[in-house]
Amino acid sequence: MKLLLFLILFLGFNLSNLFCQSYTAHKKNSEYTIFVELLDNNQYIIKSTNVESGISFFYEISYGSFNKSNDTILFKDEMFDYKFSGSIKKGILKINNGIEYLAGRNFKYSETRIFEPENSIKTIYSLRQEKERNRPLIDSLKTISYVTSIKIGVYSLQAKYGKIWHDLDKYKLEINENHKYKLYIHYDYLLFSEGEWEQINHLLVLKDEKTNAEFMLEIKNNNILKSILIPAIVGQASNFNLRLNNDKQINTPKNKN
Repeated sequence: MKLLLFLILFLGFNLSNLFCQSYTAHKKNSEYTIFVELLDNNQYIIKSTNVESGISFFYEISYGSFNKSNDTILFKDEMFDYKFSGSIKKGILKINNGIEYLAGRNFKYSETRIFEPENSIKTIYSLRQEKERNRPLIDSLKTISYVTSIKIGVYSLQAKYGKIWHDLDKYKLEINENHKYKLYIHYDYLLFSEGEWEQINHLLVLKDEKTNAEFMLEIKNNNILKSILIPAIVGQASNFNLRLNNDKQINTPKNKN
């Protein structure tokens, strides 16, 4: 309870009258739903849920602050420091731009409710902690003299449970020879982000072409990448690796809505 109170004060939430407007997007015949939660203190949280074996898993996509003027809404992501915009008309929130995963997507108003802060506040606090904690690591990876060249190909997500690594067929990173990348999430491989990649010694930087946001991975060896700051799995990065596999092509859906 003391921890929760500290987190609430740290993030500046006023819970005495804090409400949340919730908007959702769900693709037909898919097991994922995306939520946009607009808090009345001008904070927002965007998260995705994926149902696996009857259990819902949440992934934090973006969080930060927003400003609304008439029908226009402007967002600022605090984790990766980028801005994007949207509009709200007749109960539909449309994201106009930003990362590929969100841009052009329509969200339908679902409810206004009292905000339930515990899980979200702990998550946001852990994300901020991780960002600060990883700054020295990022700096050191840029200066390591011995360099392992990254291999071209498709990397699949692995998660560590206990001492064993398990393959998870829901997150893929495609690294191309022309210094382009594509990042996919969910079982139907929705394109999350694309842009250019750069290797700086043992650090792999993915620069999103639509937002200039930078996502980062550690190059462990030429077959394994370790997540440092990547959307959807940030906050749990120590438990995730991306391993090179033999996939030559990723089949993606034609539309996101």
